[in-house]
Amino acid sequence: MSRRLIALLAVIFACLGLAAGTGPEAIAATTTPANYLGATGILPPATDDGILCEVGVDYPHKSMHVPTTVNVSAEVDCSDPVTLIDLTVDLYRNGVLVNYNFFAKGPGSTLIGRTHADCVTGNYTAEADVTVDFPTGFPRVISDTFYSPTIHITC
Repeated sequence: MSRRLIALLAVIFACLGLAAGTGPEAIAATTTPANYLGATGILPPATDDGILCEVGVDYPHKSMHVPTTVNVSAEVDCSDPVTLIDLTVDLYRNGVLVNYNFFAKGPGSTLIGRTHADCVTGNYTAEADVTVDFPTGFPRVISDTFYSPTIHITC
């Protein structure tokens, strides 16, 4: 099991434990930028035994491959295949959108999206806009937006 998946599961379990009484749509943020996992959330299932989709948004971070860029990625991972997953990954610097990318997959259960921008010293935030079209018998479409914490990056 990958470190990223283990970190994602740890945050989700912590989120569920801390969010008692608030429902599965609660969002938690990690406090250690070293693992790059910025925020996670869960799209609520149709029923207690329904399809569960977990969403993770990385911290914006300097690229390890291209040091002159800032990268961010987001992932949607559903417990069973869904009809369609739409994911838009946005990267903001000092509150201004500097780049975004749109991704779609269907049918499927997992989608990863990335975007990047030139590295300029500033405060960066990532946003993942997710829409999941569930199969017949579930709510047709559920959408939500997930945010990373704001991270200061010096270039």
